[in-house]
Amino acid sequence: MAKKRNKKRKVDATGRNTHEKFVMMEHWLLSSPAYRLLSPPARALLVEFRYRFNGVNNGQIFMSQRDAAKVLGIATHATAGKYIKELVARGFLQVVVPGSFDNKQPLASVYRLTMVTNADEKGPPTKEFMSLSLTDAEKSRIEKMKPSWAKRRPVGLKSLPDGMVHEFENQPRDAQIRGHNGANDCSTYNIPGGQSESTQQCTSRRAA
Repeated sequence: MAKKRNKKRKVDATGRNTHEKFVMMEHWLLSSPAYRLLSPPARALLVEFRYRFNGVNNGQIFMSQRDAAKVLGIATHATAGKYIKELVARGFLQVVVPGSFDNKQPLASVYRLTMVTNADEKGPPTKEFMSLSLTDAEKSRIEKMKPSWAKRRPVGLKSLPDGMVHEFENQPRDAQIRGHNGANDCSTYNIPGGQSESTQQCTSRRAA
């Protein structure tokens, strides 16, 4: 088996990478029950917190209610503070230093993201949100969030074991396993409306 070559990233005159910066939101995070239960403003605010993380400043991320209100485009600071508290309650954030007033100057709270660690830290992130206890009502809400077509397996995927089908996308996890048990790529299994003409033709060919 051929070994993959490790391509060195291009750097500029200062030694920094030349690739574009980005905010990463992992699939396992987006599919977690805690994330699914977040309100839309809290989800948007989580992206802003991830945006402020630069790889070495976790535990030193500042965010005031005023800043949160500006980011979310809302006028009430208290409402923005409610969404920060929601992220803390769901286990996505931890308060390192609470906000306060010093010499009549407001000081923003300092937070730590629980899904990442600094580059110089040892050990994995704590991920408190992954062990969140759910009530029966919350479990019911999550179940209702799944699209109707994701609750049944399309015809073209019935031969695949459960572990090979993505929970929310209802698609094979890897293109290579589409040939499992004689299945092939002629099935348009990702169409929610049922069997398409191409799917019926593919089924007929298999039966023949």
